[in-house]
Amino acid sequence: VLGGLAETLPDQPALWQAAALCRARDGDHPGAIAAFRRAAAAHPDFASAVECEVLAQLLTLLHPEQRRAFVGTDGK
Repeated sequence: VLGGLAETLPDQPALWQAAALCRARDGDHPGAIAAFRRAAAAHPDFASAVECEVLAQLLTLLHPEQRRAFVGTDGK
């Protein structure tokens, strides 16, 4: 629901951030990463934008497919 609302109002970073948190909670890490990055891009506040980008990067490290691409094929 939040993802659809965020698509309708793409310049609302709070919606993207909330959608990202819901997607992360549901285990949709690729969707959460994308939503956190959309929130970061839309945030007018630098500190909030950095927070969203950091969360996206942390999920990238935790998500198995993303982690292999980030750190190498052996996962280390």
